[in-house]
Amino acid sequence: MNKLTTNEIVKISKIIWKALGLKEMTINIGGLEPTIWKDYPNLTILDLIKILKISGFRVEMTTNGSNLIEYSRYLKDAGLSKLRISVHHFDKYLYYKITGKDNLNYVKKVIDNCIDSGLDLSINRVLLKGYTDDIPRLIKYTSERNITLKLYDLCWLPRISPQWKKYYLHWNEIVKSLVYPITKRMEKIDNKYHRIRNKFYLNRGGAIEVKEFHDSMHENFEICKNCYYKDKCKETFGSYIYIYPSKNVIFCNLREDLNINLNNLIREDLSMESTSNFIKESFEKLMGRNWINRIQFGKIVFYINDICNYNCTFPGESFKYENLWCLSCLRNFEITPANLLTDSFNKIKLIHYN
Repeated sequence: MNKLTTNEIVKISKIIWKALGLKEMTINIGGLEPTIWKDYPNLTILDLIKILKISGFRVEMTTNGSNLIEYSRYLKDAGLSKLRISVHHFDKYLYYKITGKDNLNYVKKVIDNCIDSGLDLSINRVLLKGYTDDIPRLIKYTSERNITLKLYDLCWLPRISPQWKKYYLHWNEIVKSLVYPITKRMEKIDNKYHRIRNKFYLNRGGAIEVKEFHDSMHENFEICKNCYYKDKCKETFGSYIYIYPSKNVIFCNLREDLNINLNNLIREDLSMESTSNFIKESFEKLMGRNWINRIQFGKIVFYINDICNYNCTFPGESFKYENLWCLSCLRNFEITPANLLTDSFNKIKLIHYN
């Protein structure tokens, strides 16, 4: 397994935070599946959370929840500020058809354990057209537990373009029919540079959250304005700062070509100031002079390892590269030379099926 070590994660976090002048010291431990990560000799995800917390960071984590039962009651004490659990369908059979795992009841138990421990928890759900009949049950579940359900549009990627046309559904269709009628108040959290966050507080508890994008947002930044993907992209450049086991730093899901590699900086024992200045100069060459205004409101997301124990495909589709809709899946390999993609995909298959 290709992964980042504890020392690398802490060092990179400090470097990026200082170099970009980020407004928040927040680290989101994300893909592929962070709970699988282990560091020599016996550090687990709990230890990583504790170390990042001690280092001064607010720590959040996104997971599918399938490997959390042994950690669930200890995450808050370890210093985790927020947990996001992806639940791809609330019907047991369709959950299996999408994820390849028959463990929805297990994930529900994990959710309850985390709530009982007092952890701030939300559920992530990517909407797939034709597979939303379970949403009323999921909303009811959210309301009963007084947590937040985040609805996401299916993101377009070149490799899933045909399937995207078939399965794409805008969150507004769900909000209009199922959320508005049971909403007591709405909160709109604006951001000058990135998407607006709309939060609908439900009559009986809990909330539904969505992110609102307008095409005009691409006109505010030269890279977006002139990008050949802008008609498909529903994100803003720099809203997330992705860091991979390869030590590549990327600022856009569709533009892996715009990246900076930190390998040499991590190896060298340079001062924080020297490292920070080098990164600033690199960013200016890559993105122009106005990069800092946009990037400093971004969030750091770590892909701390390159494997996942789920294979999230479109329901009923075969498990192959172009059917993997998860934004995180194989992303670590999509920024490698094309001739490595086949070997990397075979590596993922071995992990899933062995």
